[in-house]
Amino acid sequence: MLVVFLKYSMRLLYKVLMQEDGAKVCIPSPEKIQEYQSVIRLNYPALDGAWCVMDGLKLLVQSSGDDTEQNAYYNGWLHDHFVSCVYVFAPSGHIVAQSLNNPGSWHDSLVAMNGNIYNILEDVYGANGGKCIVDSAFNQKRCHYLIKSGKAKPGETAERRRIRQQATTMRQAVEWGMRSLQGSYPRLKDRFLFSDDRQDRRIFCT
Repeated sequence: MLVVFLKYSMRLLYKVLMQEDGAKVCIPSPEKIQEYQSVIRLNYPALDGAWCVMDGLKLLVQSSGDDTEQNAYYNGWLHDHFVSCVYVFAPSGHIVAQSLNNPGSWHDSLVAMNGNIYNILEDVYGANGGKCIVDSAFNQKRCHYLIKSGKAKPGETAERRRIRQQATTMRQAVEWGMRSLQGSYPRLKDRFLFSDDRQDRRIFCT
């Protein structure tokens, strides 16, 4: 009975928080986005238009007794079972977009596409030229509104190398965001239980 009440309470809390402006996960106003762009441009002049950072988060989950389910949540690269999420952070530390509770076998780029994050970021780019800083895990074809971090590549121009270096430094902000999230909720570092109830596979209440 207690478990049922806890599940009900989580959903109730979620609905209440959805009504609170300070607790909503949403794209900020155009004015706020311009403010974020100015802050990043001031510190990283090469990242013109950048206003947010994005990365994936994988959370450990028990394997399923069902082969199909087990395959969906198994990540061959990391050799374990996960639930995959992608978060977009503003320089203020606010989460402005997210895709939650995806199978661990999904690549970060697929999670972003399935969660409509790419479309959201493209809309922001179309409105005010806002760009998102990411690592190499995200889709290269969407480079008009994504700024890639990482090591310099052979044949790159000095300007492109400068952009990549500054993006790598700025992308550290998403690591701080993930650390803040997991530090505030240490349970996220443990392995979550897995049952045949589909609701139990939802690490985050949505």
